[in-house]
Amino acid sequence: MAAGKLLDVAFIVACRAALLVALPASAVAQSPGAARAVETVAENDLFLVRGRGAPPDYDYTHGTRARVTWSSAPGLIARAVHADSSCRAAESRAAGCVTTAAALTQDIYTPRHDGVAPVPGERPYAGWLGLSLGAARITPGVTRSLSLEAGVTGRPSLAEDAQMDIHRLVRTGPQLGWGHQLASRGTLGARYGESRRFERPAAGTRSVAAHLRWEGAVGNALTALSGGGDLEIASRDGAPWSPATPDVPHPSRLFARIAVRGDAVLRSAVIEGWRRGDAAVRRPLVAEGEIATGVRWRRYAVEYSAVLRGPEYRAAPAAHPWGSFRLTVDGY
Repeated sequence: MAAGKLLDVAFIVACRAALLVALPASAVAQSPGAARAVETVAENDLFLVRGRGAPPDYDYTHGTRARVTWSSAPGLIARAVHADSSCRAAESRAAGCVTTAAALTQDIYTPRHDGVAPVPGERPYAGWLGLSLGAARITPGVTRSLSLEAGVTGRPSLAEDAQMDIHRLVRTGPQLGWGHQLASRGTLGARYGESRRFERPAAGTRSVAAHLRWEGAVGNALTALSGGGDLEIASRDGAPWSPATPDVPHPSRLFARIAVRGDAVLRSAVIEGWRRGDAAVRRPLVAEGEIATGVRWRRYAVEYSAVLRGPEYRAAPAAHPWGSFRLTVDGY
């Protein structure tokens, strides 16, 4: 009996999900803003569009992220920042409202020279696995966010296992240096950032928008200050507001974006190790550029970006590129 009820519930849920996906765009557009957005991101040297030759499998070599953003926040948080506790209504976003988010992240870093012994001046083999919880206050044209992060480095980060699995999948040789990876240690940190958006309508449903951003991070693994901006050309329709892009009334149907960023890095354990002199000599200023494009179909959005990050330590002779795929699904 219990199994039969479970099957009935599963059938009803599947039918409702199929009906929602099958709704015409006009029907979806008339619904309120999304209640949540689920984002998954995969980043790797392999994803970079290039000509011939092997990908540069070093520095920031792989990243995986899963993030859920809710269009609402507990009343205590909303009252603390004098904002509405839900962003689903346009009136709330105009007056000021709060979203909340949780993210699980794994990052993998390797030196440019693989070997069973560390190479002097090179960054260490390192992985970071962490959970972050955050909130963002949304007002027209301005987004302010605060998040807290807790994670771990070393073998508990599962970076060695993840990279070995990827190498077996693509049939490349194993990395030899994980035996001397960054030591296991817990990490704690906080981030605060602000984003300002400026948009001008163009012909038809097209628009041109610019963002100016800055962010500060402080913690025992990373302390840095970042600033930058982007320019985006987009085509929009009547898709409902999404907490994944909280500063726009309607998400882009098609877009192209170019972005630049500069980081002032005061501390980075994945570059210099836990003690000064253990690994690489950190560069205090690092530049980064990005070119991205994406498309949305109903509740689903796919984005691809190519990133080029400048040398992060003295022994690095050149910038490091990688590619990134992002899938976003909105829930109502």
